[in-house]
Amino acid sequence: MDDEGNVLGHLEGMDYRRDSPYTGECYRLATDPARGRVYHLNRYGLYVWDADGTLLAKVATDAKPFSVLKNFTLLGCTPDGDLILVQDKQHLMVRMPVPEHGVAEALAPAIEVGLAAFAKRRTAVKKQWPQVAWHWTYRPEAGSTRWL
Repeated sequence: MDDEGNVLGHLEGMDYRRDSPYTGECYRLATDPARGRVYHLNRYGLYVWDADGTLLAKVATDAKPFSVLKNFTLLGCTPDGDLILVQDKQHLMVRMPVPEHGVAEALAPAIEVGLAAFAKRRTAVKKQWPQVAWHWTYRPEAGSTRWL
């Protein structure tokens, strides 16, 4: 839609039943205007469209290692084109790199690498800082600029 509410196009390629955003109420989209892309994450997959609404890639969440994507919410997209995801249960924010070129072939391997790095870093954080009900209680020392 444009600024006046006029429909400019549709995002094509999703099956109304098998790819429904209603499961889990996953309605959020993220846009990357610099690359002309639109992203959507729901319980069935991670989707990428071009600016014309043509589906470029889908990473299905029905098998490992991508099944853990069901535990994330799409928050947005950085100016660099990376996705910002939030891990729902553990309240962790993840910056997931997305390939600039060849997204149809390279998206799944990039997401797989990103998820593996997230799991490794999450394990390190769990050992390094105490948590209560998946909320980390780390408090930086005065003058510290260190973040999770």
